[in-house]
Amino acid sequence: MSERTRTSQIVISDRESGLPFSKGLLASQVMVTGLSPYRAYQVAEEVEIRLMERRRASVTSTELAEVAIEVIGEVVNRALDAFPAAVRVIAEPGRFLVSDAGYFVCRIMGTATRANKRWMHLDAGLFGGIIETAEGLKYKIRTDRAGPDIPWNVAGPTCDSIDVVMRDEPLPSDLQEGDYIYLRNAGAYTTAYASGFNGFPLPEIRVI
Repeated sequence: MSERTRTSQIVISDRESGLPFSKGLLASQVMVTGLSPYRAYQVAEEVEIRLMERRRASVTSTELAEVAIEVIGEVVNRALDAFPAAVRVIAEPGRFLVSDAGYFVCRIMGTATRANKRWMHLDAGLFGGIIETAEGLKYKIRTDRAGPDIPWNVAGPTCDSIDVVMRDEPLPSDLQEGDYIYLRNAGAYTTAYASGFNGFPLPEIRVI
């Protein structure tokens, strides 16, 4: 019998994102390994139960990261016992390994007040590598300012009206043109998504 290889991408969690743990999402990712939809959902449900037993609280992905690899690996491995030995399953944990490995550094091009809302425009936005905020990803943000936090709407530099990276993001009130914004957990899916839309250059990559 020839060896069959199933390649799966199971995105376990993001240490920093704060996104809610989703049984449906995990089940759909586990299904890639070849399990039936029903069995995949059973696996996801068992993972949730195990995690809830550990935490005794609503599970966010930030909490999930503390125990997820061990718990999910144990549950998924048991489910994969249904496959014959000739089947080799390859799983990619993806973001979990590299999220904290890189900073995405942006510079403020300008600020404004519109309809009593504070706005800042960065030199990179959805089209420059920060597109995952549109799907709910939360970055840990650092600045060089120390003023009290106020809600900011944060947009990119392009002319597209959807190029809004964050809304009502708490950031220092004294931020101004020329300041840097540091997205700390940006080691995954940033430069890979970036494009030269509207003629803006791709982010420069520096290895330190």
